[in-house]
Amino acid sequence: MAEIQSYTMNFGPQHPAAHGVLRLVLELDGETVIKAKPLIGYLHTGMEKQAEYKTYTQSIPQTDRMDYLSAHINNEAVCLTVEKALELEVTDRVKVIRTIVGELTRLASHMLWWGVMGMDLGALTTYFYAFRDRELINDIFEETCGLGLALEHNGDLYSCDHYVEPKHRLGNIIRTDMIDLVRSPNQQQFGRAKLKTLPEFCRECDVRFACNGGCPKNRIRQAPDGEYGLNYLCEGYKAFFCHIDGPMRRMADALRRRKV
Repeated sequence: MAEIQSYTMNFGPQHPAAHGVLRLVLELDGETVIKAKPLIGYLHTGMEKQAEYKTYTQSIPQTDRMDYLSAHINNEAVCLTVEKALELEVTDRVKVIRTIVGELTRLASHMLWWGVMGMDLGALTTYFYAFRDRELINDIFEETCGLGLALEHNGDLYSCDHYVEPKHRLGNIIRTDMIDLVRSPNQQQFGRAKLKTLPEFCRECDVRFACNGGCPKNRIRQAPDGEYGLNYLCEGYKAFFCHIDGPMRRMADALRRRKV
């Protein structure tokens, strides 16, 4: 009988669990992993090289992708580097806001990591605890929007990738500094509108904490009281969150009692 030999195969970076940034060269004996060699570098995708011919404000959105769970912290690192090189001193208000947002981002990132890592090891309880607390942070970030801008190949900048249309064109980064476009009154108003344009029916909804009214792009219906601005997915959101409310509360209660 022929001897069965081990074989080598790739895991990632295209595998869904590898998120496009991790590649492992695995040596397998059947379904048993004998050796795993990690190959790093898939996350960079030439970001450093691209930054050589961009302004620092054009490079900031790229740093979101270097660690998409800690985007705010990566953005701040670029700004701090430029400020140090130019010997600029930002105001105390800026420092406080950066610290608060950075800490919230760090906590949310760690909660996703240890929650999912525990689940991968068979500890389902960690997943529920981590994501329960992580949602509290996400709620703070999700009430408003305005920083997910869309940049086209010709330099045109739009308020959001859901609003790539003439009405929401902020300008062109070739002719206007990107930071001025992001800070423009139109963009500031666009970001605050997600919260301020919620109809009263939405504000009083029991599941608003979970959806925050959804994307403003989808708010095209009238509420039962006649006010315009209700998300056309509202009925589905409400049905889903109400349906899972009981089971989720029972799981939370079981977790508190350490029965899971």
